[in-house]
Amino acid sequence: MQTAFEGTVSVDYGQAYLHLQGTADYSGEVRQGQINGLLGAAVPTALFLTFGLHTGEVKLTIKITDAPPPLDDYWEEAVEASFTMPKSAVLGLADWEGELWHPVPLAPGTYRVRYTARRFGEAENAPTSDDDADPIEQYEVTFWPAAMAPDSILKVTRPAAKYWHDVAARSARPVANDTTNQTENSCTSAISAEQDGQAASPLAATAPADEVDQPAAPRDPSFEYTYRELKTRIDTVVPVERKTEVVSISNALGRVTAEPVKAGSSVPNADLAITDGWAIRTADTATASRATPRRLRVSLLNQGSPISEGEAAPVYYGMPMPDGSDAVIAHLVRDYEERPDPSSIYVMHGASEAMTVFAPISSGSGVLRAGKEIERGQTIAKTGVRLTSALIASAIAADVQTVHVFARPRVSILFVPAFGDFWRAYLASASSRNPACDFVQATLRNWNANIIGSLEIPIDWQSARGMSQAARDLIQRSDLTITVGANGSSIRRYGYCTSQWIGANEGMPTRLGYTPRCSARIAACHPRAVSQEVREIFDENGRLRGSRLVTKSDHCVHVQLIGGIAAAQLTTQLVLKPLIDALEGVQDPTVDWQTGILSANYAPPPGLPSPFIWMHATAQDDGSTALQPVRIAEFSGTVDANAVAVNPDAGPLVQGAVLKYLRV
Repeated sequence: MQTAFEGTVSVDYGQAYLHLQGTADYSGEVRQGQINGLLGAAVPTALFLTFGLHTGEVKLTIKITDAPPPLDDYWEEAVEASFTMPKSAVLGLADWEGELWHPVPLAPGTYRVRYTARRFGEAENAPTSDDDADPIEQYEVTFWPAAMAPDSILKVTRPAAKYWHDVAARSARPVANDTTNQTENSCTSAISAEQDGQAASPLAATAPADEVDQPAAPRDPSFEYTYRELKTRIDTVVPVERKTEVVSISNALGRVTAEPVKAGSSVPNADLAITDGWAIRTADTATASRATPRRLRVSLLNQGSPISEGEAAPVYYGMPMPDGSDAVIAHLVRDYEERPDPSSIYVMHGASEAMTVFAPISSGSGVLRAGKEIERGQTIAKTGVRLTSALIASAIAADVQTVHVFARPRVSILFVPAFGDFWRAYLASASSRNPACDFVQATLRNWNANIIGSLEIPIDWQSARGMSQAARDLIQRSDLTITVGANGSSIRRYGYCTSQWIGANEGMPTRLGYTPRCSARIAACHPRAVSQEVREIFDENGRLRGSRLVTKSDHCVHVQLIGGIAAAQLTTQLVLKPLIDALEGVQDPTVDWQTGILSANYAPPPGLPSPFIWMHATAQDDGSTALQPVRIAEFSGTVDANAVAVNPDAGPLVQGAVLKYLRV
């Protein structure tokens, strides 16, 4: 037996690879047609290793032997597949970022490959350990000569491993029906969540636990599907129970209603004149004509005085109608010389002391009836609606004094400075400040977010450890914590992972595009408190039908925004906006998608397919919006652009194409 590799491997996105040198393409379905989901062997040039840990260190051993070894009880998971080693090729172990390449001396021929695991997925929710601690999860790959044979599952014990086997089973269908592509070119979103006080397993990282055994839904490759999936996953980390409060209607702008806002009075609360003129009783004009005109006396009534038969009273726009009146004759024609135009409805006499009417006046003419706009008790705003200035004005007009609203989520921000040659070159200075951090904070303030604090995390691990308690104290007071800056594997290379450091489940990334490259992780921090209460259940008629025990978990939601300023613009709009809306109780959190027309042919940059195109949107005279692609750049591209359009297929587009876009 030969040991080809033994040591630790840096894991990103729960994967590493054994592939032939020069063939690092995993864009195909690595599990297609398999029953096991841990060892992907559907791509002839590679073996795809799936780990339970999303980001961090695992222990891995690679062995080459002459015969199949006995299956040791030490290993909790075990699968097998076949692999053919071609002549004049070199097999090597590689990590996700391509920083690791370790040759494996495998001779040409056909091999059986056994992939075993111990404590699969256990490290995902384990407390952060010291740098010199041994990795929790352990894995072993063993090669021996054997004829080609179908893959198999030898042992499965953990739900996280079973989930990936279920993924592989679904991949036996055509790729077009698979929703679980986890390769680098995947656009699948995933999160980890905690429910009822229990830490989520990696099983929850890609699908809710109750959906694991369900058939896969037809795959929609479009970005719209990815975004719908993202919203679904946001819902899983948002607490069901939200705190509420009562505020004055005048201070409720931008708040989200926790119960319907109902009118306290009708609007208007009395019949109002909607034009300047004379209030009359239409019964007095019922027989009026050119041949038989009706003469009305004009009287100045006191406010609230009723109108008498044969009487007209001057009124002005917005004035209440005198009691007994039901119409207004507008100031249309005046002829003080009593020589009316044939089209005149009326003529005034003698310093407006009297008027003659030549035609019947319809009841309600020139009048806004009481309750016409809003009736007493009518719902002005449903639950989960963000109150606008128009809704506030309507509520005040309807005599609403206070409203029941959801508490605004308390937001904290953790800044991770920029580092390394990339940003040094971009900023042309020794500054470590990441402009994406300032962009996100400025955007949140523009949204009037309830930012309760911020903390800048040093890259140096020892310094960061000293701030751990301060960060945890801030998170304890927060409903949403946003980490901006260098994240994920980049941070890991410097000694720690932000998610684990602050006590959050890592969560797999939501890949939103590759130009610019950006993603976000959404997770739930460990619960602050878990409580139980007995709730009574009533039927639709209000009769008590029974009771049930309800478990509630109070936790902070954590989001990692990954990438530079261009990526921050996308993830802030596409992820943070609906997430904050959901945390604040908005009934249907979404973003404001619009439709525009491409003004020029578009060809995607070589090697950088993306579902997004930076655009400059311009309103046209015909009411349409023209979308002009702009140059992709970290800073100038975003400065020149005021919109980002969705290109679902990430391919070329012709002038005149209709695209969905988002203002940024």
